[in-house]
Amino acid sequence: MYKKWILSSLIVLHQLVLGTTLQERFQPIPPKNSTLGNFIVTQHQKNLSFLRVHSFSPSSVFLEEINLPINLAPKNPIFWDDWVLKKAPGHTSWLLYQISLNDCKVVDCYSFSRQSYIALSDNQSFLSQLMTLPLTKVSLSERKRIGPQPVNDMPDTRKLWNPPKIYHGKKIKDPHFEMLQATWPKDDSELSGKLINLYFDEDQPDFAFPYWTEIGDGYNSFHMHAIDSGNCLVFPYKAPPTKSPYFHQITLNSQKDLIISLKNANHFENFQLIASSASDSIVLPYSLSTQDNLVTLTTSHLELIKHVQKQNRYTLHLIPVDDPSLAIESSHQFLLFP
Repeated sequence: MYKKWILSSLIVLHQLVLGTTLQERFQPIPPKNSTLGNFIVTQHQKNLSFLRVHSFSPSSVFLEEINLPINLAPKNPIFWDDWVLKKAPGHTSWLLYQISLNDCKVVDCYSFSRQSYIALSDNQSFLSQLMTLPLTKVSLSERKRIGPQPVNDMPDTRKLWNPPKIYHGKKIKDPHFEMLQATWPKDDSELSGKLINLYFDEDQPDFAFPYWTEIGDGYNSFHMHAIDSGNCLVFPYKAPPTKSPYFHQITLNSQKDLIISLKNANHFENFQLIASSASDSIVLPYSLSTQDNLVTLTTSHLELIKHVQKQNRYTLHLIPVDDPSLAIESSHQFLLFP
């Protein structure tokens, strides 16, 4: 299962030469035109994955993944722009992930193939942990080299091993890569204690995809390599339809704080919370937290005392700042300051 998530998580990680975690390397990516459309095509067993930077929002990056079996792939030379423009004939899935730049969690996943959102699984925790693992840059002296080791203390003049770099179908001569390494903590997962090696293009620091991913060593290892890369600005699907949020629960807790739980709200950056009655209308301050598929807004009892009238009943209105047309209101009125 983790191999599937390697394909969709280790894809926009490389931005700074220095960084202690994948998350830190993920966050600095600016929403530049030069970054949008960058893609890599990876091969694992009999399947290909076309991975691309699709778009940005202020706090998220959207990553596109198109999967297809090798036997249905277009013939060489492959012009990926044409293939995408024709809506990727032969593909078995076409997904768009929204990933938070704040905590590296997958906020949402939309299937263009099914024209529906896909429920997120517990693999989110795998992705979040992967992104926050400490990273180290492997020195040149520790990297793999080509040929047999020298004997009798002879100087090691062997060339460094580097993965192949193919850009728009052309093999690049003498590419330069940096190698980053992380170790998965010991747990009950398939990755327990395994080394994770990532090779990034040193000549193109803005290119965010690893050309080679290797997990484990010896006989029990897995690797994923790139068969092509480049930039493709053909976007047949601009964006998925926005899901409307809805109230899951509205309550006052034992401290008389207002607690509002929302579903379908992870993809929104900010809200305006309004309490209205027959006599007044107030914008309420709140703190926001997320857990799994729930977004929770909390307005403290002290703030309620400051803003609402005692014994007054209020209808609650929630307005997504990014898309006010998706505003919702509560079906009941609430006594916020009994």
